[in-house]
Amino acid sequence: MVSGLSRLALAAALALAAALPASAQTINSHEYAEPYASVRGWDVYVMSDGRGRFSCRAVRGAGYNDQLMIEYNGFAETEFGESPWRLYLPAQRPGGGGVGIQGAAVYYDGYLIDRQVGFGLPGDDGSSDTHAWMGLGDSEMARLKSGNTLRVEITGETSRSYPLAGTTATVLKTWECAERNGMLVDGD
Repeated sequence: MVSGLSRLALAAALALAAALPASAQTINSHEYAEPYASVRGWDVYVMSDGRGRFSCRAVRGAGYNDQLMIEYNGFAETEFGESPWRLYLPAQRPGGGGVGIQGAAVYYDGYLIDRQVGFGLPGDDGSSDTHAWMGLGDSEMARLKSGNTLRVEITGETSRSYPLAGTTATVLKTWECAERNGMLVDGD
């Protein structure tokens, strides 16, 4: 016979399992990725945090520390009126922590944009030392979509280059994901 406490625990586990899609992958203790689509070498995911969906993210790269990510945070208000588009790229926080923002030279096919990058991953508490991020305005989104190569030189880091093949299709698919609130339509 199953006790009342065991039934309650089982009911809670089933409710949690029903809340997350069967194919959702745990990214960290409070972030889950559900596959949405693959396009031109990128994988697009619907991101959730147990309370609901908060973004769509496109990922390219073999290992976690080699991944380039484009994210559209269209489900929630962005801070300080910033663009809902963000680019995440592998980088080590200088000094192993404590420095939240660093200067960077960003080149789209040789066109230089001098800017700042933050450190951390979406959904973390800012303690991640594995990725830098930058908000992307309209002009940078246009360069990202039409470019061939992205080169980033973060102060104190080795310069890294990334091919931009497939980014137009990826951005469009990520936008579609957000517009559909992460829901696939029959025939997709």
